[in-house]
Amino acid sequence: MNIINNKSILSVALIASMTAPAGLAQAAINLDKDGNVKLYGDFRLRAEYDDRTTSAGVSQDRDRFRYRARLGLSYKVNDQWSGVARLATGTSALNSPHISFGTTDSSSNADIGFDQAYVAYKPLSNLTFHAGKTPLNYWQSSEMFWDKDINPDAFAVVYQNGPLTLNGAYAMVTEDSWGDDTDVLLYQAVYKGEIQGMKVKGAIGGAMLDAPAGTFQAEDHYMINGELRTGPWRFGLEYLKSDANDHDTAYVLEGRYKVNNKVGLRLYYFDVEAHAPLGDGTFSQDDFPNPGSTGVSNFDGFRLQLDYNIAKRVNLDLRYYDMERIVDTATLGASASDARFNDRDRYRIQANLNIKF
Repeated sequence: MNIINNKSILSVALIASMTAPAGLAQAAINLDKDGNVKLYGDFRLRAEYDDRTTSAGVSQDRDRFRYRARLGLSYKVNDQWSGVARLATGTSALNSPHISFGTTDSSSNADIGFDQAYVAYKPLSNLTFHAGKTPLNYWQSSEMFWDKDINPDAFAVVYQNGPLTLNGAYAMVTEDSWGDDTDVLLYQAVYKGEIQGMKVKGAIGGAMLDAPAGTFQAEDHYMINGELRTGPWRFGLEYLKSDANDHDTAYVLEGRYKVNNKVGLRLYYFDVEAHAPLGDGTFSQDDFPNPGSTGVSNFDGFRLQLDYNIAKRVNLDLRYYDMERIVDTATLGASASDARFNDRDRYRIQANLNIKF
């Protein structure tokens, strides 16, 4: 791989050295005297450097600055009815709201829209229904199953009873008018408890993806995941299996350590075969560099992260990603997905400054 150039080091170091004014760290703003209508938002400034060896054996690298901005309004009508509307940058992309710096590319300024717009109905204290463009109610820690930046157009329900939570959602993926739609039904049961002073959380669930024949290699997906917290340590495991004929398994191992109230460390190991995630990787995370405009599959690699809290609601994270393809995509069956990774290898260095209010 190429040695990182001085410009790239400077780009990442610039964000790593930033501190934010204390005035930017504030609570959501109440817009009425009762606190039923609130304005909230966040901003991210990112610097990243990528280095890859393409499938043809060519070495390439790039560096860039990016940003993400989101501004939301939450409103509570009464104890039963509430709603959220949020604007964000990058809404034309499926799962990346980040915009690359480039002053002459004015099209990015128009790439703003609703990434959340939903209503919630709570007829009982432990039962909630959502409808609209809503965050997916599916517990996970790595986003290997579903990228949290993808807020599906969906109907969802959450039922809670003591340590047990039941999640269900029906999401419309593609509305094809008079043709065949693509939709997905998701389900999950989550248990949260404590054993000998250790906090434990476990879940079992899955998804049934209904798409026109030949679109993707898999339809049914099954997932188990668990988490254990003890003292400053957190450990996690996610395992995913699909009904594809081949390359149908994925798993993620996670370890975190909280050094103190300001500093934390994370390490993830991913092994994601091409047809294990939904849509052959279309809806999976894109923190690891993706080959197209959606998620990424057909890779194994690790992510190392340092978290630093600068002030209340202001933090900095430094990340390193290292990945390799599992198989040459030329050997895989046909798929509409552009998520199947095919570079021989790739690594990414990234710094994020995150501010919330």
